[in-house]
Amino acid sequence: MQHHLTKLPTSAYEINFICSKDEVKILNKLTSQVLSEYGETVEEQERLLKKIKSKVRLEGDYKRDDYHKILLPVRAFIVWMNNILEKDSPIHKIQFIGAIYSVDIQDLENEGKSITFKIDVCPEPQFKNDDWLSIKIEPVEPLTEEELQEEYDDEVQDICYNKNTYSETITKDCCEVDIHIRYFDKNENPTALKKFNCNKKFFQTNKDTEFEKYVSENFIGRKIEEEFELPYNELPQELKYNESEEVEAVTVLFYVAEIIEKHFELNEQTLAELDNLPESVKTMADFETLTKKSIQDKVFKKRVEKHLNTYLERVFDTSVDVVIPKTIIESQIDKRWNDLKKRFGDEFNEMIKEKSCFEKIQKELVKTTQTSLNKYFTRLIVCEYFGIDSENKELDHDQLLYQKLCEKL
Repeated sequence: MQHHLTKLPTSAYEINFICSKDEVKILNKLTSQVLSEYGETVEEQERLLKKIKSKVRLEGDYKRDDYHKILLPVRAFIVWMNNILEKDSPIHKIQFIGAIYSVDIQDLENEGKSITFKIDVCPEPQFKNDDWLSIKIEPVEPLTEEELQEEYDDEVQDICYNKNTYSETITKDCCEVDIHIRYFDKNENPTALKKFNCNKKFFQTNKDTEFEKYVSENFIGRKIEEEFELPYNELPQELKYNESEEVEAVTVLFYVAEIIEKHFELNEQTLAELDNLPESVKTMADFETLTKKSIQDKVFKKRVEKHLNTYLERVFDTSVDVVIPKTIIESQIDKRWNDLKKRFGDEFNEMIKEKSCFEKIQKELVKTTQTSLNKYFTRLIVCEYFGIDSENKELDHDQLLYQKLCEKL
Protein backbone atom coordinates (compact mmCIF):
# COMPACT_ATOMS: atom_id res chain seq x y z
CA MET A 1 0.00 0.00 0.00
CA GLN A 2 1.50 3.32 -1.08
CA HIS A 3 1.30 6.09 1.45
CA HIS A 4 2.25 9.73 1.82
CA LEU A 5 2.51 11.78 5.01
CA THR A 6 2.28 15.57 5.16
CA LYS A 7 3.15 17.25 8.45
CA LEU A 8 0.73 20.10 9.21
CA PRO A 9 1.42 23.23 11.31
CA THR A 10 -1.41 22.22 13.68
CA SER A 11 0.39 19.29 15.39
CA ALA A 12 -1.24 16.90 12.94
CA TYR A 13 -0.48 14.82 9.87
CA GLU A 14 -2.45 14.42 6.69
CA ILE A 15 -2.13 10.80 5.57
CA ASN A 16 -2.94 9.53 2.08
CA PHE A 17 -3.13 5.88 1.01
CA ILE A 18 -3.24 4.68 -2.56
CA CYS A 19 -4.87 1.25 -2.41
CA SER A 20 -4.80 -1.20 -5.30
CA LYS A 21 -7.84 -3.21 -6.32
CA ASP A 22 -6.65 -6.23 -4.31
CA GLU A 23 -5.86 -4.11 -1.24
CA VAL A 24 -9.33 -2.58 -1.40
CA LYS A 25 -10.80 -6.09 -1.36
CA ILE A 26 -8.80 -6.93 1.76
CA LEU A 27 -9.94 -3.73 3.49
CA ASN A 28 -13.53 -4.35 2.47
CA LYS A 29 -13.33 -7.85 3.89
CA LEU A 30 -12.03 -6.51 7.19
CA THR A 31 -14.81 -3.91 7.21
CA SER A 32 -17.44 -6.55 6.47
CA GLN A 33 -16.16 -8.66 9.36
CA VAL A 34 -16.71 -5.74 11.72
CA LEU A 35 -20.19 -5.08 10.30
CA SER A 36 -21.13 -8.76 10.64
CA GLU A 37 -20.59 -8.53 14.39
CA TYR A 38 -23.72 -6.42 14.63
CA GLY A 39 -27.33 -7.05 13.65
CA GLU A 40 -29.90 -4.93 11.90
CA THR A 41 -31.75 -3.44 14.87
CA VAL A 42 -31.51 0.24 15.78
CA GLU A 43 -29.95 -0.59 19.15
CA GLU A 44 -27.22 -2.68 17.53
CA GLN A 45 -26.55 0.02 14.95
CA GLU A 46 -26.16 2.57 17.73
CA ARG A 47 -23.65 0.31 19.45
CA LEU A 48 -21.62 0.15 16.27
CA LEU A 49 -21.80 3.89 15.70
CA LYS A 50 -20.61 4.49 19.27
CA LYS A 51 -17.64 2.19 18.67
CA ILE A 52 -16.77 3.90 15.39
CA LYS A 53 -16.99 7.35 16.97
CA SER A 54 -14.14 6.37 19.28
CA LYS A 55 -11.95 5.93 16.20
CA VAL A 56 -13.29 8.66 13.90
CA ARG A 57 -14.11 12.25 14.78
CA LEU A 58 -17.59 12.48 13.27
CA GLU A 59 -19.62 15.58 12.53
CA GLY A 60 -23.31 15.27 11.74
CA ASP A 61 -25.51 12.17 11.61
CA TYR A 62 -24.33 8.92 10.07
CA LYS A 63 -26.53 6.03 9.03
CA ARG A 64 -25.68 2.37 8.64
CA ASP A 65 -25.08 2.85 4.91
CA ASP A 66 -22.21 5.19 5.80
CA TYR A 67 -20.45 2.78 8.18
CA HIS A 68 -18.59 1.05 5.39
CA LYS A 69 -16.84 4.16 4.14
CA ILE A 70 -16.17 5.32 7.70
CA LEU A 71 -14.58 2.05 8.74
CA LEU A 72 -12.48 1.77 5.60
CA PRO A 73 -9.90 4.49 6.45
CA VAL A 74 -9.77 3.27 10.06
CA ARG A 75 -8.91 -0.26 8.93
CA ALA A 76 -6.48 1.06 6.32
CA PHE A 77 -4.67 3.07 8.97
CA ILE A 78 -4.45 0.10 11.36
CA VAL A 79 -3.14 -2.22 8.63
CA TRP A 80 -0.63 0.38 7.47
CA MET A 81 0.65 1.10 10.99
CA ASN A 82 1.07 -2.61 11.72
CA ASN A 83 3.16 -3.01 8.56
CA ILE A 84 5.25 0.04 9.41
CA LEU A 85 5.91 -1.23 12.93
CA GLU A 86 6.96 -4.61 11.58
CA LYS A 87 9.45 -2.91 9.26
CA ASP A 88 10.76 -0.76 12.10
CA SER A 89 10.32 2.42 10.06
CA PRO A 90 11.19 5.77 11.70
CA ILE A 91 7.53 6.66 11.23
CA HIS A 92 6.59 4.42 14.16
CA LYS A 93 8.18 7.04 16.45
CA ILE A 94 5.40 9.48 15.60
CA GLN A 95 2.97 9.70 18.54
CA PHE A 96 -0.40 9.66 16.84
CA ILE A 97 -3.23 10.60 19.24
CA GLY A 98 -6.99 10.80 19.16
CA ALA A 99 -9.36 9.97 16.33
CA ILE A 100 -8.94 10.42 12.59
CA TYR A 101 -10.93 13.22 10.94
CA SER A 102 -11.46 15.05 7.63
CA VAL A 103 -11.88 11.72 5.82
CA ASP A 104 -11.89 11.84 2.01
CA ILE A 105 -12.21 8.68 -0.13
CA GLN A 106 -11.89 8.83 -3.92
CA ASP A 107 -12.36 6.02 -6.47
CA LEU A 108 -9.45 5.48 -8.87
CA GLU A 109 -9.58 4.30 -12.49
CA ASN A 110 -8.00 0.93 -11.72
CA GLU A 111 -10.74 0.14 -9.17
CA GLY A 112 -8.41 1.19 -6.41
CA LYS A 113 -9.07 3.92 -3.87
CA SER A 114 -7.38 7.03 -2.58
CA ILE A 115 -7.99 7.36 1.17
CA THR A 116 -7.03 10.64 2.85
CA PHE A 117 -7.55 11.75 6.43
CA LYS A 118 -5.94 13.75 9.21
CA ILE A 119 -4.82 12.66 12.64
CA ASP A 120 -3.28 14.66 15.47
CA VAL A 121 0.10 13.99 17.02
CA CYS A 122 1.59 14.71 20.40
CA PRO A 123 2.88 18.32 20.49
CA GLU A 124 6.60 19.07 20.39
CA PRO A 125 7.20 22.17 22.53
CA GLN A 126 10.38 24.12 21.81
CA PHE A 127 12.27 27.08 23.20
CA LYS A 128 12.23 29.88 20.63
CA ASN A 129 14.92 31.83 22.52
CA ASP A 130 17.07 31.69 25.69
CA ASP A 131 15.39 34.61 27.46
CA TRP A 132 13.64 32.25 29.89
CA LEU A 133 17.00 31.37 31.48
CA SER A 134 17.05 34.78 33.15
CA ILE A 135 13.63 34.28 34.77
CA LYS A 136 13.84 33.59 38.51
CA ILE A 137 11.39 31.67 40.65
CA GLU A 138 10.16 33.31 43.84
CA PRO A 139 11.53 31.44 46.89
CA VAL A 140 8.94 29.68 49.06
CA GLU A 141 8.74 30.68 52.70
CA PRO A 142 7.58 28.15 55.32
CA LEU A 143 4.77 28.94 57.74
CA THR A 144 5.63 31.23 60.63
CA GLU A 145 5.23 29.85 64.15
CA GLU A 146 2.01 31.81 64.55
CA GLU A 147 0.61 30.56 61.23
CA LEU A 148 1.64 27.00 62.04
CA GLN A 149 -0.11 27.14 65.42
CA GLU A 150 -3.32 28.40 63.80
CA GLU A 151 -3.19 25.56 61.25
CA TYR A 152 -2.56 23.04 64.03
CA ASP A 153 -5.50 24.33 66.08
CA ASP A 154 -7.75 24.05 63.02
CA GLU A 155 -6.54 20.49 62.42
CA VAL A 156 -7.33 19.48 65.99
CA GLN A 157 -10.75 21.13 65.73
CA ASP A 158 -11.51 19.18 62.54
CA ILE A 159 -10.43 15.92 64.16
CA CYS A 160 -12.68 16.52 67.15
CA TYR A 161 -15.59 17.49 64.90
CA ASN A 162 -15.28 14.28 62.87
CA LYS A 163 -14.95 12.16 66.02
CA ASN A 164 -17.98 13.68 67.78
CA THR A 165 -20.86 11.34 68.61
CA TYR A 166 -23.89 12.36 66.57
CA SER A 167 -27.54 11.57 67.19
CA GLU A 168 -30.61 11.12 65.00
CA THR A 169 -32.93 12.70 67.58
CA ILE A 170 -32.75 15.70 69.91
CA THR A 171 -32.86 14.48 73.52
CA LYS A 172 -32.21 16.03 76.91
CA ASP A 173 -28.74 14.42 76.82
CA CYS A 174 -27.61 16.28 73.68
CA CYS A 175 -24.75 18.70 74.18
CA GLU A 176 -25.18 20.79 71.01
CA VAL A 177 -27.77 21.31 68.25
CA ASP A 178 -27.52 23.46 65.10
CA ILE A 179 -30.77 24.86 63.77
CA HIS A 180 -31.33 26.79 60.53
CA ILE A 181 -34.19 29.30 60.69
CA ARG A 182 -36.04 30.74 57.68
CA TYR A 183 -38.62 33.50 58.09
CA PHE A 184 -41.68 33.89 55.81
CA ASP A 185 -44.07 36.81 55.30
CA LYS A 186 -47.86 36.62 54.98
CA ASN A 187 -47.52 35.70 51.28
CA GLU A 188 -45.24 32.78 52.20
CA ASN A 189 -42.22 34.50 50.68
CA PRO A 190 -38.89 33.96 52.49
CA THR A 191 -37.71 37.20 54.05
CA ALA A 192 -34.63 36.26 56.09
CA LEU A 193 -32.37 33.41 57.20
CA LYS A 194 -30.22 32.85 60.25
CA LYS A 195 -28.63 30.04 62.27
CA PHE A 196 -29.19 29.16 65.90
CA ASN A 197 -26.89 27.00 68.02
CA CYS A 198 -28.13 25.67 71.35
CA ASN A 199 -26.02 23.86 73.92
CA LYS A 200 -26.92 21.28 76.54
CA LYS A 201 -28.25 23.75 79.10
CA PHE A 202 -31.33 24.22 76.92
CA PHE A 203 -32.26 20.56 77.44
CA GLN A 204 -31.51 20.18 81.14
CA THR A 205 -34.30 19.49 83.65
CA ASN A 206 -34.02 22.85 85.39
CA LYS A 207 -34.49 25.75 82.93
CA ASP A 208 -33.11 29.12 83.99
CA THR A 209 -35.10 31.24 81.53
CA GLU A 210 -38.36 31.18 79.57
CA PHE A 211 -36.26 31.08 76.40
CA GLU A 212 -34.51 27.87 77.46
CA LYS A 213 -37.86 26.39 78.46
CA TYR A 214 -39.38 27.26 75.06
CA VAL A 215 -36.46 25.68 73.18
CA SER A 216 -36.62 22.52 75.27
CA GLU A 217 -40.38 22.10 74.83
CA ASN A 218 -40.36 22.67 71.07
CA PHE A 219 -37.09 21.02 70.03
CA ILE A 220 -36.76 17.82 72.08
CA GLY A 221 -37.87 14.84 69.98
CA ARG A 222 -37.11 16.49 66.65
CA LYS A 223 -35.20 14.38 64.12
CA ILE A 224 -32.07 15.20 62.12
CA GLU A 225 -32.98 17.05 58.87
CA GLU A 226 -36.54 17.52 60.15
CA GLU A 227 -38.39 20.69 59.15
CA PHE A 228 -41.11 22.19 61.35
CA GLU A 229 -43.03 25.46 61.53
CA LEU A 230 -43.77 27.69 64.53
CA PRO A 231 -45.79 30.95 64.64
CA TYR A 232 -43.55 34.00 64.55
CA ASN A 233 -45.53 35.98 67.14
CA GLU A 234 -45.12 33.18 69.71
CA LEU A 235 -41.34 33.06 69.45
CA PRO A 236 -39.17 34.31 72.30
CA GLN A 237 -37.27 37.44 71.36
CA GLU A 238 -34.01 35.51 71.01
CA LEU A 239 -35.41 33.51 68.08
CA LYS A 240 -36.86 36.47 66.22
CA TYR A 241 -34.89 38.09 63.46
CA ASN A 242 -33.51 41.07 65.36
CA GLU A 243 -30.98 42.46 62.92
CA SER A 244 -30.77 46.18 62.19
CA GLU A 245 -33.43 45.95 59.46
CA GLU A 246 -36.91 44.91 60.49
CA VAL A 247 -38.25 41.70 59.00
CA GLU A 248 -41.94 41.32 58.30
CA ALA A 249 -42.44 37.67 59.25
CA VAL A 250 -45.56 35.62 59.98
CA THR A 251 -44.29 32.04 60.10
CA VAL A 252 -40.91 30.47 60.75
CA LEU A 253 -39.47 27.25 59.30
CA PHE A 254 -36.92 25.44 61.46
CA TYR A 255 -34.48 22.89 60.04
CA VAL A 256 -32.46 20.53 62.26
CA ALA A 257 -29.03 20.60 60.65
CA GLU A 258 -26.89 18.81 63.24
CA ILE A 259 -27.32 17.00 66.57
CA ILE A 260 -24.21 16.33 68.66
CA GLU A 261 -24.75 13.92 71.51
CA LYS A 262 -21.19 14.02 72.84
CA HIS A 263 -18.16 16.14 72.01
CA PHE A 264 -14.86 14.40 71.37
CA GLU A 265 -11.92 15.81 73.30
CA LEU A 266 -8.44 15.08 72.01
CA ASN A 267 -6.00 14.25 74.79
CA GLU A 268 -3.51 11.54 75.69
CA GLN A 269 -6.33 9.22 76.78
CA THR A 270 -8.17 9.51 73.44
CA LEU A 271 -5.14 9.52 71.12
CA ALA A 272 -5.48 5.77 70.60
CA GLU A 273 -8.93 6.34 69.01
CA LEU A 274 -7.40 8.18 66.04
CA ASP A 275 -6.94 6.25 62.79
CA ASN A 276 -3.57 5.60 61.12
CA LEU A 277 -1.54 7.03 63.99
CA PRO A 278 2.08 5.77 64.14
CA GLU A 279 2.95 3.64 67.17
CA SER A 280 5.70 6.10 68.05
CA VAL A 281 3.09 8.73 68.97
CA LYS A 282 2.42 8.21 72.67
CA THR A 283 1.80 11.72 73.99
CA MET A 284 0.11 14.94 72.85
CA ALA A 285 3.58 16.43 72.46
CA ASP A 286 4.44 13.62 70.00
CA PHE A 287 1.15 14.20 68.18
CA GLU A 288 1.71 17.96 67.94
CA THR A 289 5.24 17.52 66.59
CA LEU A 290 4.11 15.02 63.94
CA THR A 291 1.04 17.02 62.94
CA LYS A 292 2.89 20.32 62.65
CA LYS A 293 5.55 18.71 60.47
CA SER A 294 2.83 17.25 58.22
CA ILE A 295 1.10 20.65 57.99
CA GLN A 296 4.35 22.43 57.21
CA ASP A 297 5.15 19.91 54.46
CA LYS A 298 1.69 20.18 52.88
CA VAL A 299 1.66 23.96 52.92
CA PHE A 300 5.19 24.13 51.55
CA LYS A 301 4.23 21.78 48.71
CA LYS A 302 1.17 23.89 47.84
CA ARG A 303 3.27 27.05 47.82
CA VAL A 304 5.89 25.40 45.61
CA GLU A 305 3.13 24.45 43.16
CA LYS A 306 1.77 28.01 43.15
CA HIS A 307 5.21 29.59 42.61
CA LEU A 308 6.03 27.06 39.87
CA ASN A 309 2.79 27.86 38.05
CA THR A 310 3.65 31.55 38.06
CA TYR A 311 7.18 30.78 36.87
CA LEU A 312 5.98 28.46 34.06
CA GLU A 313 3.45 31.02 32.84
CA ARG A 314 6.26 33.58 32.52
CA VAL A 315 8.54 31.08 30.75
CA PHE A 316 5.78 30.20 28.27
CA ASP A 317 4.99 33.83 27.50
CA THR A 318 8.69 34.60 27.04
CA SER A 319 10.26 31.66 25.26
CA VAL A 320 8.02 28.67 24.47
CA ASP A 321 6.54 27.74 21.13
CA VAL A 322 4.00 24.89 21.06
CA VAL A 323 0.94 24.06 18.96
CA ILE A 324 -1.55 22.01 20.96
CA PRO A 325 -3.83 19.92 18.72
CA LYS A 326 -7.60 20.01 18.78
CA THR A 327 -7.74 16.44 20.09
CA ILE A 328 -6.03 17.29 23.39
CA ILE A 329 -7.86 20.58 23.92
CA GLU A 330 -11.29 19.03 23.30
CA SER A 331 -10.63 16.03 25.55
CA GLN A 332 -9.50 18.29 28.41
CA ILE A 333 -12.51 20.60 28.01
CA ASP A 334 -14.80 17.55 28.04
CA LYS A 335 -13.13 16.32 31.22
CA ARG A 336 -13.65 19.70 32.90
CA TRP A 337 -17.29 19.76 31.81
CA ASN A 338 -17.83 16.29 33.31
CA ASP A 339 -16.08 17.32 36.54
CA LEU A 340 -18.43 20.31 36.88
CA LYS A 341 -21.48 18.13 36.23
CA LYS A 342 -20.38 15.61 38.87
CA ARG A 343 -19.64 18.36 41.37
CA PHE A 344 -22.85 20.41 41.00
CA GLY A 345 -25.25 17.80 39.57
CA ASP A 346 -28.76 18.85 38.55
CA GLU A 347 -28.13 22.44 39.61
CA PHE A 348 -25.37 22.75 37.01
CA ASN A 349 -27.44 21.06 34.30
CA GLU A 350 -30.26 23.54 34.87
CA MET A 351 -27.86 26.47 34.89
CA ILE A 352 -26.30 25.70 31.49
CA LYS A 353 -29.70 25.50 29.82
CA GLU A 354 -29.49 29.28 29.65
CA LYS A 355 -27.52 30.12 26.51
CA SER A 356 -25.60 33.09 27.95
CA CYS A 357 -24.54 31.06 30.99
CA PHE A 358 -23.47 28.11 28.84
CA GLU A 359 -21.40 30.35 26.56
CA LYS A 360 -19.77 32.10 29.53
CA ILE A 361 -18.74 28.80 31.13
CA GLN A 362 -17.57 27.39 27.80
CA LYS A 363 -15.41 30.46 27.17
CA GLU A 364 -13.87 30.22 30.62
CA LEU A 365 -13.19 26.49 30.23
CA VAL A 366 -11.43 27.06 26.90
CA LYS A 367 -9.28 29.77 28.48
CA THR A 368 -8.32 27.79 31.60
CA THR A 369 -7.72 24.61 29.57
CA GLN A 370 -5.39 26.41 27.16
CA THR A 371 -3.48 28.00 30.05
CA SER A 372 -3.18 24.67 31.86
CA LEU A 373 -1.92 22.87 28.74
CA ASN A 374 0.57 25.64 28.01
CA LYS A 375 2.03 25.21 31.49
CA TYR A 376 2.04 21.41 31.15
CA PHE A 377 4.10 21.39 27.94
CA THR A 378 6.33 24.17 29.24
CA ARG A 379 7.01 22.06 32.31
CA LEU A 380 8.02 19.12 30.06
CA ILE A 381 10.78 20.97 28.25
CA VAL A 382 11.99 22.81 31.37
CA CYS A 383 12.27 19.44 33.16
CA GLU A 384 14.09 18.03 30.13
CA TYR A 385 16.53 20.96 30.21
CA PHE A 386 17.37 20.23 33.85
CA GLY A 387 17.62 16.46 33.30
CA ILE A 388 14.44 15.57 35.20
CA ASP A 389 12.61 12.50 33.91
CA SER A 390 9.06 13.84 33.62
CA GLU A 391 7.71 10.37 32.73
CA ASN A 392 8.90 8.79 35.98
CA LYS A 393 5.77 8.86 38.17
CA GLU A 394 7.73 7.92 41.27
CA LEU A 395 9.53 11.28 41.28
CA ASP A 396 8.21 14.46 42.86
CA HIS A 397 8.70 16.59 39.74
CA ASP A 398 7.60 19.85 41.38
CA GLN A 399 10.06 19.48 44.25
CA LEU A 400 12.95 18.48 41.95
CA LEU A 401 12.27 21.32 39.53
CA TYR A 402 11.94 23.83 42.38
CA GLN A 403 15.29 22.71 43.81
CA LYS A 404 16.97 23.05 40.39
CA LEU A 405 15.52 26.54 39.93
CA CYS A 406 16.57 27.59 43.43
CA GLU A 407 20.14 26.60 42.62
CA LYS A 408 20.11 29.36 39.99
CA LEU A 409 19.19 32.03 42.56
